[in-house]
Amino acid sequence: MYTEDEWRDINLYRKVCAKITTRYDVTSDSNNTIFQVIISIKHKKTCDRDCILCKEGINLDEWYVFRTISGKEETTSLICKKMFSQCKIINPKRKVYWRKSGNTITTIRPLFEGYLFAATDRKNIEEFDYLLRKHRMGIGWLVYSAGSLLPIFPEEKQLIQKLIGNEGIVEISEVKKVQNQIQIVNGPLLGLEGIVTNYSRRNRRVTVEVPILQEKKQIELGGILVNPNRPG
Repeated sequence: MYTEDEWRDINLYRKVCAKITTRYDVTSDSNNTIFQVIISIKHKKTCDRDCILCKEGINLDEWYVFRTISGKEETTSLICKKMFSQCKIINPKRKVYWRKSGNTITTIRPLFEGYLFAATDRKNIEEFDYLLRKHRMGIGWLVYSAGSLLPIFPEEKQLIQKLIGNEGIVEISEVKKVQNQIQIVNGPLLGLEGIVTNYSRRNRRVTVEVPILQEKKQIELGGILVNPNRPG
């Protein structure tokens, strides 16, 4: 297992290298040099915004998993924002169809029931964790992995960001069936067919697998079946 410092540095290394190697002529032999330069920067709050991280538009805030009571996500989010403003509390949501009194309506639900994310750096997340334990407000707790506060993987964060978009809500996707295979025609799941596990035409819901700290979560998202012969 990596130490906490090694984990943080590895995440930073992966994030930066993935972005800058696509723009600059960077060979694998020079990766270690780049890594050392990046880590030496430290990216303090006093940064003059001219370092390599800022130039590449890389957000160093990591997402830490925050568990709360199912159904209390919105209330907990508001309390946390007032309690510790240095953490950005992310409450991802999904738009789904709901059958009520024989009618089908759309409603907004949490993307992960009982889950929020605290977006911040290492120093702030430790302060936030200390406050939660000190005040014992009973609103929730930060999730530890292998005995440490670890952020979700960059690819997990990117997947969630792609799903929720700029508005923070997973919108309805359009799907069609071709030879018993689900294809996404339009919507946030476009290009993400690999995470789809099932589709219910009656409930108009697409079941997907979304990993959090490498644990797969089964999530139902809104999906409407379209005419496969529809133009476009």
